[in-house]
Amino acid sequence: MACSSNSTDGVAAAAEAASDMHLSTSASVSTHFPAASAAASQSSGTVAGHGTVQHAAAKCKPTDVIINKSRSYVSVLKQLCDELGLSQPTVEVTKKLEACVATVTVKFGYSSSQSHAKKADAQEDAARVALESLKAGADKSAKNCRAQLNEYCQRQQQSKPDYKPSGDRPFTYSVFVPIVHESRALPTEHDAVDDAALGILTKLGNVSHVLRMFDKFENFSVSCTADSVFTLRATYHFTRTGMRLEGNKSKKTAEKLAAKHALSLLYPDKDKDPPLDKCKNILQEMNPQTSPQYLTVCENDLYYSEVIVTFLEQMTASDDCSTLSAVNSLAERACKRTGLIS
Repeated sequence: MACSSNSTDGVAAAAEAASDMHLSTSASVSTHFPAASAAASQSSGTVAGHGTVQHAAAKCKPTDVIINKSRSYVSVLKQLCDELGLSQPTVEVTKKLEACVATVTVKFGYSSSQSHAKKADAQEDAARVALESLKAGADKSAKNCRAQLNEYCQRQQQSKPDYKPSGDRPFTYSVFVPIVHESRALPTEHDAVDDAALGILTKLGNVSHVLRMFDKFENFSVSCTADSVFTLRATYHFTRTGMRLEGNKSKKTAEKLAAKHALSLLYPDKDKDPPLDKCKNILQEMNPQTSPQYLTVCENDLYYSEVIVTFLEQMTASDDCSTLSAVNSLAERACKRTGLIS
């Protein structure tokens, strides 16, 4: 039996309009950064408790595209620092032969997990939170976390941690620690700085799911409206390796199987077990503006199909939810829907 080596169906270009498209159930959320992601003003050092430092919610203009895949990592890092009230990253670039190496530093805040009767105990608590967040090998039972944190900063060849109190007793403290990352040797200064910024963002963890989308999604963008409704438009490639579908002697059946797999993950509540012959139509109906794109190959007289699908995820953020926190929550939902995380 003869079969073609490659075929594509559908339209790759995505329409911007979101009307008539499937949205997951809208939910109102109040997302705070974890202990590893304190939001703080270095000057005030005010503490919200539970290992986080207070931050002001960042408001976006209606219909603004907050973030998309064309954004650089360094621009995301700068936006994060703005939202957290931190100083902008410092950048040092050195040229080695025909390559550039960049070092990016951000002074980041970690707060004590609870209030304490003594200042020293609050500082020790903040240091422990910082060490755990930085994965610097802190012993939870140790009573010398401040000394361990000093050693960590020395290894990074950076200044000592800076402890800032919040209010009167019982005491809570935030500790500001230099977070440093050196890039790989890359051809241009821009590439080196962006690589170093990615390292910082990875260490901090605030936008971990957004970073996963940068790495795994074909395309994505997030916009918001005046009433704080955030909408993520994402395009994901369900690959042959990821779907683990067996080959089929029929090209059409291979595409239907790919459509059914995508439906089962993206829209599990739509139909628990739709008829195979209807799966392509159902998947198209879920997003009328952008047709799924099928990529089909033939090997040893068997067809294998992949599918690229665009879908929406939406949520309403509460007033105390920062912009990037909302974006990261949307990204987490999208990663769960595509099966990247459980």
